[in-house]
Amino acid sequence: MDRPYILNALGLSSETLLQLMRVSTSSWGRRLVFRGVAVLETGSPVHFEILLSDCRDIRWQVYTHLGHDEDTTPPTTIVSFRKGRSPHRSPAYILTEHFGLAVFYGELEIRQID
Repeated sequence: MDRPYILNALGLSSETLLQLMRVSTSSWGRRLVFRGVAVLETGSPVHFEILLSDCRDIRWQVYTHLGHDEDTTPPTTIVSFRKGRSPHRSPAYILTEHFGLAVFYGELEIRQID
């Protein structure tokens, strides 16, 4: 599991909880931007983005067993993350409480935002 890859990119400890808050797409899915928050032991949030560009093949599974109001998007904890190999050699995998994603991508960027 490459979850430490995200934590190292953000300069955070291995015990930090990572949650995704929303996802946006552009160019009909060729670019995915996941916005998230890391919750530090002090309770302070660190906001971040995971950007996947030049996406070619996306497989998305939504877990319907988790009930929530369909008009809202609840935060979801990253359970597992594997970055795969770019460009387009092996997919990245993101597993959360609410969805699973496999995506072949050209470039991956993880960055802290304000």
